[in-house]
Amino acid sequence: PSAKVAGFKVPMVAISETQRTRLERRGIKPVAVVYNGIDVEKYPFSAEKDDFHLYLGRIDRSKGVHIAVQAARKAGEKLIIIGPVADSEYFRRFVEPNIDGVNIKYLGEVEFGVKVEYLARAKALLYPVQYEEFFGIVMVEALATGTPVIGFARGSVTEIVRHGVTGFLVRDLDEMIEAIKLVDSLDRRECRRDVERRFSSKVMAQRYEELYRKLAGT
Repeated sequence: PSAKVAGFKVPMVAISETQRTRLERRGIKPVAVVYNGIDVEKYPFSAEKDDFHLYLGRIDRSKGVHIAVQAARKAGEKLIIIGPVADSEYFRRFVEPNIDGVNIKYLGEVEFGVKVEYLARAKALLYPVQYEEFFGIVMVEALATGTPVIGFARGSVTEIVRHGVTGFLVRDLDEMIEAIKLVDSLDRRECRRDVERRFSSKVMAQRYEELYRKLAGT
């Protein structure tokens, strides 16, 4: 269960079950799955939320930003968009025409402190990803601040978001709109607790240490 690096066989660790499955299809068998972790203390928890939803991440079609925009508009909610434009044509055609500075705002790229502030203040993170992403760290960052995630049920979204507990797994635009209406029913403290249990840097380090001991036979 290894991969070759510079002629040597080294154990391969997957960062999600989604990645494990993809690797196994290519004939590579990971020895374990260890989720990426964050330093939870750098993400202040907030139970009180402002009157907006958030999209945070790369701006291109694969991330489905236009769907987040449509969902917010049709649900009658405000949306703040943060992240770098990776596809300028896509941004110009599908995102920019909706930006009015009132209901739909685009802040561009921001520093870490500003990012965390908006994550903590948002009602929910909208995550309509269009592909089988191996691990979306921004979802974990949002949950750490007590902000639920409404994401498309594909790839690692289904592993990170606990449906009806820390967010909602949806299949399309209509389901995302319905989930937006239900997000206030979720326990924001459970979002934080779930990250502490499953996605903290301490938990990640512990699991790697356990794996190293197992591989070393100690």
